[in-house]
Amino acid sequence: MVGYFVGEDMRGVAELSPFAPPYGCEGEAAFSVEAPHRLRGVGTALFRRLLLAARNRGLRTIHVRCLPHNRAMQALARRHGARIVFSGDETLGRVEAAPATPLSVMQEWADLGFELTRAVLRAQLAPPARQPMR
Repeated sequence: MVGYFVGEDMRGVAELSPFAPPYGCEGEAAFSVEAPHRLRGVGTALFRRLLLAARNRGLRTIHVRCLPHNRAMQALARRHGARIVFSGDETLGRVEAAPATPLSVMQEWADLGFELTRAVLRAQLAPPARQPMR
């Protein structure tokens, strides 16, 4: 899971779920971004993080499902190379992830290290929690 935070509040999230064997090289991605935070690049950033995680874990095909009227999600998937198919009451997208490289692994580690450092600094700068009065 990858989250988008504003302060301490999560305002967007993406989840990557690998499929069980024999489909071990495939997985499904799910996204949710609160309405006031849409159209600001949050979905794009979350999608990029998931694709990086997928490729570094050997997932070659990522499936994205959404409702037919969810044009924003369809556009987001298309921007990342998805082939969209309309199937009854849902829309299916498939994105092919590139194979992992040493550079892609280093990029993911750098991203995680940066976020960890930011979280530690934020925690150190936060005011101390108030103690209940007795």
